[in-house]
Amino acid sequence: MEAASDLGWNTHEPIHPKKSVNDNREYLITKLNNGLRLLMIADPTAEKSACAISVRVGSLADPDSSLGLAHFL
Repeated sequence: MEAASDLGWNTHEPIHPKKSVNDNREYLITKLNNGLRLLMIADPTAEKSACAISVRVGSLADPDSSLGLAHFL
């Protein structure tokens, strides 16, 4: 199994955000080596897992030479 740092994870700066005392979920904020920030939530009562990604980039960030690139990726 690969180490977290080998997978592009920055394991040096995890942050545990404030939460309600009634919330039994665990939260962790970290940043990948490529600059993407992650919010991970662990819910011990959940029956399934899920993942969502928001990269805050779209067609307005396409270079003039490659219009439509955001839709391709």
